[in-house]
Amino acid sequence: MADPLRKAIVGPPLSPETIRRVDILFLPEDRERAKTLLYERCGNTLPFLEKKDMYQLERFRFAALKYSDGNIPMLEAALRLAQSDWRDLLMASGFAHDIEAHRRWEPKPAGEAAEIDPLHLAATIHNRLAELLIPLGFERNGDEWRRDCEVPQMLLVRQGLTSRTQTRFFLRITLAAKPVVVLHLPKLPRMDEAREQGYVFQARDSEEALAATVVEDVIRYAQPWFQRFASASEVRRGFEDGTFNPHLPVEGQAWMF
Repeated sequence: MADPLRKAIVGPPLSPETIRRVDILFLPEDRERAKTLLYERCGNTLPFLEKKDMYQLERFRFAALKYSDGNIPMLEAALRLAQSDWRDLLMASGFAHDIEAHRRWEPKPAGEAAEIDPLHLAATIHNRLAELLIPLGFERNGDEWRRDCEVPQMLLVRQGLTSRTQTRFFLRITLAAKPVVVLHLPKLPRMDEAREQGYVFQARDSEEALAATVVEDVIRYAQPWFQRFASASEVRRGFEDGTFNPHLPVEGQAWMF
């Protein structure tokens, strides 16, 4: 009979590359805690990973480390995400669409200052959007742009996962009709594309290039919606004539690109 008091083995142990990244990413006083969390909560106890060895688990453990950016509470949040659905952790960390992406990731050493300013990046995006949206009748309130018409139209700029060397942004365009119609940008990458989700900004990338990409997508995908779907009758026609067919319905209310 098994001893009920015996602690279950939840490993396998951390690989040498996992340990190396922990030691780079975390301050000395946090390293053992980080290693213990990875061993106990990011191992063979994860669904469908029961038979993975230390090397096969690197993708998931590196994802948790990248998500944490050297912060223990964020590491704990990453591991809760992994326990719920590790695919969401891979997506959040940019490791979902390329099975080798985690091997190319090198963490920023503990104690070094951030190399990006997300607030400044967001301001750059909003300044470029203003040139397009204000002439269309939109007004800005914080991170949301709104145009009040028969069908109110909104564009929200959302900041995604951010570390000291990388951040990403997403847009949500909403037509407040019945049913509500929602468009998410950027378009999700195909599963065969080695591309991360979101508008990804790496340290030393061009801020103007990021903002230009966002605006180009708004012009291509959202501006036609803003110009056509300002009335309830046009929204109804959009469903009737198949305009919204390329979009995936979500619970009968929101439609996601």
